Amino acid sequence: MIRSWFLAPAGNETKLVEGLASNADAFVLDLSQAQAVNAEEARLAAADLLRQDHSSAMVFYVMTHASGSDLLQGDLEALVPLEPAGIVLPHADGGSDLQQLDVMISVQEALAGLPVGRTKIVALTGDHAGVAFSAGSYRAKSQRLEALGWWADRAAGNIGVNRLHESNGRLAAPLEAVRTLTLLGASTAGVGAIDTPSAAMDIEHFRVECDSARGDGFAGKIAISAEQAAVINTVFAA
Repeated sequence: MIRSWFLAPAGNETKLVEGLASNADAFVLDLSQAQAVNAEEARLAAADLLRQDHSSAMVFYVMTHASGSDLLQGDLEALVPLEPAGIVLPHADGGSDLQQLDVMISVQEALAGLPVGRTKIVALTGDHAGVAFSAGSYRAKSQRLEALGWWADRAAGNIGVNRLHESNGRLAAPLEAVRTLTLLGASTAGVGAIDTPSAAMDIEHFRVECDSARGDGFAGKIAISAEQAAVINTVFAA
């Protein structure tokens, strides 16, 4: 079971070095924010890292562009042949997106001579308002599905929420709903749920977030620093 998912922009050398030196279970190379003008540069950076000989037990995933993006096909063509453990799909909008991605990956696996079905999918369904209508639609849509996740900052921006937390420290009500729906969607699909990355600077506050996530049923959490990854591994230890 993957506990900690270290997330780093594919072109950020500092974060790539930090991620490789961390004890995270999984490293997610993020292409999703790359614009068309620098998408190829981000793909090359991700490809370079995937080609390296890594001696640790860390597994590598690629966060591609979303299903509606013209850049998704190029992401898959460039990186599926390099055998990442899985593809992380942002802004996933239900089982139909999952099925479409499954077919697209299958084509690239076949072209590369890889066993069809080897590449897993993690769907970030909780980064937009559509999760309210699609959370239960992932069940039995693809055997590749490994987990559902959510992202508070992106959800807030897409929904139009002006604050992440209430004055009492709890998540703003719309974000609490997204979090809950992600958990329920994952449970319905029979896969794990991954908790949002956090910008919390205080590591003890972050530890409280992890404790809460595990208590509520999340299987792991996204990390944006090596220190966060270490805390996640401790809290979510079996």
